[in-house]
Amino acid sequence: MAGHAFFFSYARNDRRACFINDPMSPNKGANFIDALFEQLKSGVQRKLGCRFDLTGYRDQNELQAGDIWPERLAEAVCSSGVLVAVLTPNYLQSLNCGREFEVFRKRFELIGENQFYHIVPILLPLHNAQATAA
Repeated sequence: MAGHAFFFSYARNDRRACFINDPMSPNKGANFIDALFEQLKSGVQRKLGCRFDLTGYRDQNELQAGDIWPERLAEAVCSSGVLVAVLTPNYLQSLNCGREFEVFRKRFELIGENQFYHIVPILLPLHNAQATAA
């Protein structure tokens, strides 16, 4: 299987707590994490011209700490070219997010700096999200 252009890593608790409240936004009431993923996926697809289903991957399973990853998640985290990590206090406390990040870090270490491979952090300060591990 060809890898996705990017792997979208986020804390589940942030998705539960993060909604667009700006009254001027056409996305008011939408989930910010969902909207960010879809906009990023559309932009990357337009830029790279890759198949839409292979543009971006995000896991939507309700995994608990210590759960074995489903095969599709494991394949995506091991074959995607870029990790987009939505960094929040919840992300930094999440064991699953840490596992995803560590796989990418290890891959970078093994592949070396001459390959197309990136970790892209997005800093998202959330004031209304609970700080519990996802």
